[in-house]
Amino acid sequence: MKTTVTLAATAAVLILVAAVAGSQAWRYRSVAIEAQAQLASLAEASPNVSNQEQMIQDYRASWHLILGREFETNREYAMAVTDYLHGNVPLGGNDTAGAISNRLSRAVLSKDEQAYCGDFSTFLRLILKNSGVPSRTVQLATNRYVSGDAIGDTHVVVEAWIDNKWAIFDPTFNATFACGDETLIGVEKARACGADLVAVQHQSTLPGRTVAEHNVPYWRLLENSLAQKAVVGSTLVEPVGFPNLTWLDAAAAQY
Repeated sequence: MKTTVTLAATAAVLILVAAVAGSQAWRYRSVAIEAQAQLASLAEASPNVSNQEQMIQDYRASWHLILGREFETNREYAMAVTDYLHGNVPLGGNDTAGAISNRLSRAVLSKDEQAYCGDFSTFLRLILKNSGVPSRTVQLATNRYVSGDAIGDTHVVVEAWIDNKWAIFDPTFNATFACGDETLIGVEKARACGADLVAVQHQSTLPGRTVAEHNVPYWRLLENSLAQKAVVGSTLVEPVGFPNLTWLDAAAAQY
């Protein structure tokens, strides 16, 4: 327990140092990343609830430093982190292996770590989860992917629990989604919306990286989906809708 408290205090000091280092942008971001990485590992190891709550607060504070401002709502925070990853992590051809926390640090600090949709979404889920925002990655796939006819017709996004509902945050395309008058919707509602689904692009989305420029219509990608199980409060949230529990394994066997 003493070690945990000491390490948490050290991380808090790192965050404070970052706060006064704004004139040196690289150091400002470097120290904040170091602090949040340390806090993430502590949060996983510590069984003490009060300590975990403090670590979550400190972790989120370090990302406020990275993002350049504080965010009072989870909605604004999730959008800002999504936008940050979209603009600061280089897009690569394939997801790459490696320890997630180390890869996230390399991607943000040195930009020498390329990422694809699975990486972007894993990074986003890691940040939101350790910031106290329940979140889960969701694999999307067209029927043609499931049948083995189109290996590229799949995508990975994040659903975060915002305003008492699941909502899609897509860091690859820097987008959230709307249907009719309802904004910030989750996978199930997006699937039900079908071809009327509207992508809400962040204003700083990079050229060539919008939903509209993707080779597969997004509503087609929603034909099948599989989410990680996640706990919201004390409730276990089951995976979102999909044809059957083995569709992903069946699809993989086709290739």
